[in-house]
Amino acid sequence: MIFIAAPNYETPTDAGLDNTYNVTVQASDGSYAVTQEVMITITSINDNPPVITSNSAVSISENSTLVTTVTAADADIPTQPLTYTISGGIDSSLFNINSSTGELTFITLPDFEIPTDAGIDNIYNVTVQASDGELVSTQDVIVTINGMNDNNPVMTSVGNFSIPENNLVVTTVTATDADFPNQSLTYSIAGGSDSALFNINSLTGELTFITAPDYEIPADAGMDNIYNLIMQVSDGTLTVTQDITVTITAVNDNSPTMFSTGNFSIPENTSTVTTVTARDTDLPAQTLTYSIVGRTDSALFTLNTSTGVLAFITAKDYETPNDSGADNTYNITIQASDGLLHVTQNIIISMIPVNDNNPVITSPNIFSIPENINAIAAITAVDSDRPVQPLTYSIIGGADSAKFSIVSATGAFSFITAPDFEVPADFNLDNTYEVVIQVSDGIFNQTQSITVKVLNAD
Repeated sequence: MIFIAAPNYETPTDAGLDNTYNVTVQASDGSYAVTQEVMITITSINDNPPVITSNSAVSISENSTLVTTVTAADADIPTQPLTYTISGGIDSSLFNINSSTGELTFITLPDFEIPTDAGIDNIYNVTVQASDGELVSTQDVIVTINGMNDNNPVMTSVGNFSIPENNLVVTTVTATDADFPNQSLTYSIAGGSDSALFNINSLTGELTFITAPDYEIPADAGMDNIYNLIMQVSDGTLTVTQDITVTITAVNDNSPTMFSTGNFSIPENTSTVTTVTARDTDLPAQTLTYSIVGRTDSALFTLNTSTGVLAFITAKDYETPNDSGADNTYNITIQASDGLLHVTQNIIISMIPVNDNNPVITSPNIFSIPENINAIAAITAVDSDRPVQPLTYSIIGGADSAKFSIVSATGAFSFITAPDFEVPADFNLDNTYEVVIQVSDGIFNQTQSITVKVLNAD
């Protein structure tokens, strides 16, 4: 007796669908027959290989060890226990699989930015196998790693800068982000005591002052030309900050300024004119150098390059001017320089006359006049001072001074009483009169002994 079609335990076709088949058989000799009820029970055998039902292509985010759970089915009944293993694939050494549950995992967290697959393209190939102890099934699994924004941006520009005053641009802040694909970075100012004084281009990172800094007039919180702010760069999810210090360095950008006047009046016979003064607002303080740079009378002067003391090489005499205009007005141009920038100033020195010359009596000291005449002569004198000094004449002594008079303004010299030769009135009674006269310019004076001889008149 045979089945018309081989029975399948997993798909019974008996009336009870329980793999128990009932049939009645008969044996006959042609005359007589006998029957028997036959029960045929089908036993199962492991004749179906497992079938893997999980996906063969998996995409997961980086930094995750769990890839998937491999699943399989086995049509055999009773249910067959399945065992899962890794059976191949070029990246098989990077995976583990739980033999009971089929959980497939990376041994080490995958990093999208540092792929370790054979193709270095974040596509990992592994072959998994499901076995029921006798029969096996395999599946090639492709695991694709997706990038995540998991790396903070990193500032690559330095945190300390020194720039000359008067410049707006400080630097271009730079940063990198290790994530792939490349992240778009945004720059901003996140704080700091001087943050309000700066701008930053959010796309390029160019950091600038809003107003160019002036070393001499610092605007930072500490008033010490050291500006502090905090920079931030963001990839949209993660951020990093950096403390920035911007130190302003001094530039010689201010010209000296003259503080001494340009007009001076000094007495004649004086060498020193003045001390030229100038100031330079640059910091640190600039060393100023003074010089004479021109105009008509420059050759007559000397100027101390360090102190600014301006002086005549030779003291000047008002009465004999040697300026170019011969008018006691001296013209020069002086300069103050800080080594790079300079300022000039025209100087006018006016000479003031001084009464510094004695009067000089120019009339003779011996006069001879006939008796009976009062007028003797006009005493004359000169004074070389300019402007012309008014002279005053006087009698200051002599044995016969009481016999004479002199007009103080004109110098007119005369006897008070006309002399009589026959009756001499001089001290020696010899008709020779002695007197001392003086001429004065108010400060200086000169004296002269005068002899007046009286002659006999017929």
